[in-house]
Amino acid sequence: MFEDGQYTYSEGTYSYPDMLIGPAIENGDVMIAAAFFFFLVQIVSGPLMKLIAPKAWKTLDTKTKRDEFCVRIVSVVHGISCCNTALIWLTHTPVTSVYERIPGLRIFNAITTGYFLWDLFVCFTQNWGNLYIMHAIISFSGTYLLQMPFCQQWTAFYCGMFEVSPIIIHTATMIRSAGGSATLAYVLEIIFALYFFVVRVCLGWYQAITWGMAILGLWNGSAGEPMRYSYLLAGYLALIHYSLMFLQVKWFGDIVLIALGKGKAPDSPTTREPSASKKARA
Repeated sequence: MFEDGQYTYSEGTYSYPDMLIGPAIENGDVMIAAAFFFFLVQIVSGPLMKLIAPKAWKTLDTKTKRDEFCVRIVSVVHGISCCNTALIWLTHTPVTSVYERIPGLRIFNAITTGYFLWDLFVCFTQNWGNLYIMHAIISFSGTYLLQMPFCQQWTAFYCGMFEVSPIIIHTATMIRSAGGSATLAYVLEIIFALYFFVVRVCLGWYQAITWGMAILGLWNGSAGEPMRYSYLLAGYLALIHYSLMFLQVKWFGDIVLIALGKGKAPDSPTTREPSASKKARA
């Protein structure tokens, strides 16, 4: 049932239509609108850069460099929207149940799902390879399934605090690629590395552990409330959750090696040239 802008989930155990169709019924218009918005940003970024900063745009002397620049702009725009989610996470009253909604979160979670829908389409159409396509599938499916009232306290963290970091690294990379201040870019890269370690690695693993304890509490009955969610989908969320968290550790190791001059950034998916990696977009 759909009333007052919200899908009415089943009493007791959520049904599979609840979990698989509910988010689309409740937020499908926002997800699709967000995806189209990010496509629009990608399309207009080039002409706007040519109009506003023609010298910087001219520095990007190949189509692939310009395409990558526009993709980075989309990621920055999405990161800015995620500042709202981060603020909600930082200021919300702690929930007493994993099935409780956090006020104000629904729209911003749907926007992030729309972003990963855009990401998935771009990965396929620009042939970014299996790794990037797999990441896009995992990110889209994870954010989609977590739009329903389940584990929103953790969803707000990962869709908020996590997704702010691309603003920093993509801005630094765009400054370098457009011939801007190398010093400013370097400062931003240092800030990004610190943010990545504190938020994505340290705080991220703390959130991952507390989330795992909450799910185990539902499974073994110690949480004081029943397991209303699907064991199968909860297992899938756990798999992708911890896979992405181990990936954060690997990526931070790469950042350290690059800083020590013992490694290099992976090839950009759009240019296949050494540049900052898509890891910041994740």
